[in-house]
Amino acid sequence: MTAENGQLALKLFDEYHGEFDAVFTDIGMPDMNGWELATAIRRRSENISLAIVSGWADAISCDTRNVVKADWVVSKPFDINRISEIAKEIGERKKLAAFPNAQNVDTVDRRQRRVG
Repeated sequence: MTAENGQLALKLFDEYHGEFDAVFTDIGMPDMNGWELATAIRRRSENISLAIVSGWADAISCDTRNVVKADWVVSKPFDINRISEIAKEIGERKKLAAFPNAQNVDTVDRRQRRVG
């Protein structure tokens, strides 16, 4: 889903009760900037994956990123490979959240296949 601005994005987030895998937000948006949106999203969910997208990503300090608890800061222009990496990480996080021992089970399963 996409939203034209931060206020609409927050409205969508609320309408869908936060049932999103991740939120990607640009910093520069009308009405509500990306920092404000990220802060509002974090008030609603500590666990959702959150990416800040910016043409000035190199200028964003770790302290600033930590304030909104952003998982990633993505530089513009970004490429599909970077987004793919983030999508894979989001999938792994969801898998681990749903099945906290899944990583251990997978490792044991691979060992059993090699031995057996």
